[in-house]
Amino acid sequence: MHAALGMALRAPEASYAAGTVTLFLLLFSSSAFVRVDTMPEWLQPIARVQPITVTVDRVRALANGLPAQRWPTQAAARSIAILLLSATFAVHRYRALDS
Repeated sequence: MHAALGMALRAPEASYAAGTVTLFLLLFSSSAFVRVDTMPEWLQPIARVQPITVTVDRVRALANGLPAQRWPTQAAARSIAILLLSATFAVHRYRALDS
């Protein structure tokens, strides 16, 4: 994600700040601090599909002695999707700079 942001913003400080803000947005819109069903209605769909929520919910289930269900596949699939989108954007921006 930082590579894509770096290619879009070009300034190292701006890239670092945007990456940090993105990470905080993902963290605070996840179920790490509050349950998804207590969030505003517009935020619930976002919170349900992001990889941090999946990971936090499954680790919480394991800590309470419950089965983890499909945690590795769901979290990995969503993380890989974010990685592929970011990498595709970064490569596209890099090739645009080269030509």
